[in-house]
Amino acid sequence: ECIKEERKIISQFNGQDILYHYRNAEISRQRHVLNNKDNCLLLQLYSDDLGVVNPLMGKNATHKLTTFYFSIDDLPARLSSSLNSVYLLLLYYTKDFQDENNRRIIFAQLNQDLRNLEDDGLILPGDTVPTYFTISTLCTDNLAAHELGGFICAFNSGHCCRYCLTHHRDMKNIYKESQTLIRTAASHDLQVKQIQNVHADKSMYGISEISVLSNLPSFHPITSLPPDIMHDILEGIMPKLTSCLLHTIVSTRLCSAV
Repeated sequence: ECIKEERKIISQFNGQDILYHYRNAEISRQRHVLNNKDNCLLLQLYSDDLGVVNPLMGKNATHKLTTFYFSIDDLPARLSSSLNSVYLLLLYYTKDFQDENNRRIIFAQLNQDLRNLEDDGLILPGDTVPTYFTISTLCTDNLAAHELGGFICAFNSGHCCRYCLTHHRDMKNIYKESQTLIRTAASHDLQVKQIQNVHADKSMYGISEISVLSNLPSFHPITSLPPDIMHDILEGIMPKLTSCLLHTIVSTRLCSAV
């Protein structure tokens, strides 16, 4: 019932300038499964690494594990923010991800299960028709997003942005979207095919391989990996802006000791 109530609230913002929920976004309106299946729920995935022991300095990656969690994205905020609404989906030894063959094996079953949920659905207790599930977004830090999306994992050189094709050397001089070439799902798919044929072109596009989640119809590296707000803003831009602001206040004596 709470999901139905939340869906009614979400629908009130359709066609407005307020982006209340993923379902209000243009990307959502282009999703075939959401347009054709009314009883389809969104799953938000989250991935992060964790250390299971207290290693000595320099050995913190020795016993590191990677976890995947999921939550139902259609739940009201008061419920979706609760740990009781977050469930473990996948757990693996982080170093196993470094081998390409291991990556395919690890995600093969996950891809199959998520595809079955989207295509066949589940008949929940008390229901007579199946409920379908599809991925809205995969939230993770920048490094993991690039690893899972198949982008290069170097952020201080080359085409290191997963949203545009700006070169690292030009980033400090570009401030408008119109000044660069934005990545699209269509262009990305063509570039992936290109690097599969010509490996030397990987650096040209900032793509290292096809995504390990590419078999999922609901996932695409361009549209399913949102920005890493914590590292990009809270630990990235904001400290620098705050430092510049305080420097200006002190140097111009806008604020002085009483």
